[in-house]
Amino acid sequence: MATATLGSAGQCLYMDGTLVSCDSSTTTAYQTSSGAMWWRFGYATMSAGFLGITDGNEEQRAFHGLLDDAAIWTRQLTAREVRDLHRSGIPVL
Repeated sequence: MATATLGSAGQCLYMDGTLVSCDSSTTTAYQTSSGAMWWRFGYATMSAGFLGITDGNEEQRAFHGLLDDAAIWTRQLTAREVRDLHRSGIPVL
């Protein structure tokens, strides 16, 4: 289970309940010139070190697979909450 969080602690990525990477410089979603804020599922514009993207190929940034059981919270989950969510084995709908 992949889990991404975003908030005052930064943007963090967890795999199966374990923290993989965290960028403390990113604390808010992308904001367009009109003021709308959004966050992408299945596409990345992160640094090469974060995802292993080396040649700037846009095709490498896209997720090629299925995304299932996506959920959005109104606040950033703590590391413990992410771990407990993974351990519960209950799908998030």
